Amino acid sequence: MTTIRKNVEKVPVASLKAKLAHYLTRLKVGHSLVVTDHGQAVAVFVPVAWDLEKDEAMNQLVRTGQVTPPSQELADDFFKTPRVKDLDCSLRRFLLEERECGR
Repeated sequence: MTTIRKNVEKVPVASLKAKLAHYLTRLKVGHSLVVTDHGQAVAVFVPVAWDLEKDEAMNQLVRTGQVTPPSQELADDFFKTPRVKDLDCSLRRFLLEERECGR
C-alpha cells in the first residue's frame, strides 16, 4: 500500500483481496483506494456520501427538482414487500411510455 494523496491509497489487487475488511474500514472513515494490477491502476474506490448535506451530486439533483429527498427512513421490511403483479403488462407499458416522453 502506498499513499498517493491525502486520504488516497494505492493498493495492489492481491492485497485488497487478502485484506478486504481492512480496506472497507478505510473507506468507511473517508479514505479512497486506487487498486492496481501489476502497477497499473484498474479501479478507484471512493467512500459513499450518505449524508445528503455532504453529497454535492445529490444536492444538485435536489436543487434542480430532479429528485426529492427522503422524508423518512425505509421500513425494515421494505424489501420483503411482495412485488406488484402486472399480469397484463399495463404498468410496464405506462412506464416505458413515460420514459419515451422524457417524464
